[in-house]
Amino acid sequence: LCRQEPAFGNINWNTLRQE
Repeated sequence: LCRQEPAFGNINWNTLRQE
């Protein structure tokens, strides 16, 4: 995943990044 905000939602990206 790139640092840019994803299309599926930034919230989802934040959750995955935490794991």
